[in-house]
Amino acid sequence: MEKKLIQELIERKTEGEYWDYKQQWYSKKADMLHDIICMANNLTNHDAYIIIGISDSGELIGVSSDNRKNQENIITFLRNVDFEGGIRPTVYVHTFNFDDKEVDVLEIKNTNHTPYYLNKEYKNDGIVHAYHIYTRIGDTNTPKTESANIDKVEFLWKKRFGLTLSIKERFLQLLDNLDEWIFETEYEGYNNILPEFQIKISETLIDETQQMPERFFFTDKKYYFQRIELLYHNTVVYRTNLHNYDGGKIALPGYDFVKSIYENLCVPCYIMTNFSGKLLRLWTDNSERDYCLRGNPYISNYEDVLHYNFLIFNNEQEKQSFEKYSLTVDDVNNEDITYWDNRLKEYNKTTANNLIANEYILSMVQAKYVYKKWKKSTSLL
Repeated sequence: MEKKLIQELIERKTEGEYWDYKQQWYSKKADMLHDIICMANNLTNHDAYIIIGISDSGELIGVSSDNRKNQENIITFLRNVDFEGGIRPTVYVHTFNFDDKEVDVLEIKNTNHTPYYLNKEYKNDGIVHAYHIYTRIGDTNTPKTESANIDKVEFLWKKRFGLTLSIKERFLQLLDNLDEWIFETEYEGYNNILPEFQIKISETLIDETQQMPERFFFTDKKYYFQRIELLYHNTVVYRTNLHNYDGGKIALPGYDFVKSIYENLCVPCYIMTNFSGKLLRLWTDNSERDYCLRGNPYISNYEDVLHYNFLIFNNEQEKQSFEKYSLTVDDVNNEDITYWDNRLKEYNKTTANNLIANEYILSMVQAKYVYKKWKKSTSLL
């Protein structure tokens, strides 16, 4: 969670659908539990934030030490509450400093496990009722003695079953659970729960006209491709290539791109919340499945893809963070740049056709160098 986001919410000086102000930490546990449930069941499909150390009018006052909680305290507290099905909100505690004043933030993650509710009454300086569905409308929580209106309850149940998602969003969600995917042939697969969601792979084709430059990083420069189509019934939801590198030994799905400061080019990357990243998990999964490691004898999991200079980001925010960080790096990885530049020149001298673009490869080398520095800097935060 970025400090800038919390600062923007504080500067609004008004509470909203997914954020709330508290002057100090809760003195009553029932109040804290009720607020967490309301935020976890918010209707905006957004992570929610309880910002502590802010007055009701939005003034920054800072948090005091009274009843102050940390991450472990909150986890222990929620673990001892009787949630239906044992499904509890995911909550993180963060501390930020604004104008020499500390602010604590309860971050309640947005999930598809809604509605969160209790199966046993909670009593501790107040009562949070069992089987009451609490939510938040505008800047107001459902009162403890009431339950949300039926249309709001229906929305929360629809969210749990994926009925509020678009077909594309639903497909992305289904790809999270690899156990649900069945491949009865080498070229066709379907979701075991919802078989109308399908994956089809074309037969292998030799690509003589579009030799991908990154093939240069592999021992065998021969490159093949297949077509991957994600289908809902007969409608193509997403289409990409399946790149077969190293003479067909290593198969990787189509990628996204991230900006590189070297020559202002974009280089390949996988974003794990996008189709590129989810298909990468599918094609590099190392568990015992029909399709696992098909064409990937040298890759044990998607992290190994980094050895082939493809950058990996957990989400779009990480990609943007990397791009922003790369602008601050003013040095060049001269040793690797020189090494690969010489190899490229030698290769292109002896190759009559399919010359490899020098700038593209060197951009990938420099991007990986910056990526390692960025990963190290973020791990120190």
